[in-house]
Amino acid sequence: MAVFDNATVGQADNNTYDCQITIYRAGTFELEVMINGIHIDQSPMLDWLLVKPAEIYAPTCIVQDHVLEMIAGDTYTAQIQSRDFYSNNRQGLLAESVMAWEARIVEIDPTGASNATIMCNGTITDNAGNPGVFDYTFTPLQTGTNYKIELTINGMHVDLLGEYRSTPLVVTPAIITDVLTTNYSILADTDQSYVQYTDQEETRHYEYITGDSVFVLIDCRDAYSNVRYGSDSELLLVTLTG
Repeated sequence: MAVFDNATVGQADNNTYDCQITIYRAGTFELEVMINGIHIDQSPMLDWLLVKPAEIYAPTCIVQDHVLEMIAGDTYTAQIQSRDFYSNNRQGLLAESVMAWEARIVEIDPTGASNATIMCNGTITDNAGNPGVFDYTFTPLQTGTNYKIELTINGMHVDLLGEYRSTPLVVTPAIITDVLTTNYSILADTDQSYVQYTDQEETRHYEYITGDSVFVLIDCRDAYSNVRYGSDSELLLVTLTG
């Protein structure tokens, strides 16, 4: 049981007193009035006092299951526990509690010379089965090492606690190299190549002699055109046919 001892008492008339109690905790309470430690008549009150949380206040909301590393193309969902100004958990639905929201991944300029660039927009929805808990979801497509998640509710930022506040979000390439976005080029001296035009089409030809080596540069990328790094699980095969 919560005991609120912040009551203020003032004398109204010769034999009556005004009392005011400010309640900061949501819940169900009973009212007691005592004089010199003894209950007066009808104390405690038979009727219970129901105190509901105040409106949602973004800075006191709690983020759960937040991550600091994502893979391009994968979808990530975490939760926001909505709270009021006094950190009481709320149970209202999103449409009932929130007038406006934003969920986005931004790239931070480490020099502070320019504003953050929006890299990905997300969504905020009701969590199934948990009134007052909201899911925020992102599917980032661009890689980066200096990203940050920004969540705002009713124009105020949801505070990311601890390491989430100071550590950048990293988005790495997808785990599979995509053949449609991967390209290659032949590394050749200028005297080994020439351009031929046929029916207004440009074709580059390369000339070698026996004993020469052909050097090919393969630019591996994922399905979202992010540069892929080396992978032992993928086989790159280059052949000459003729």
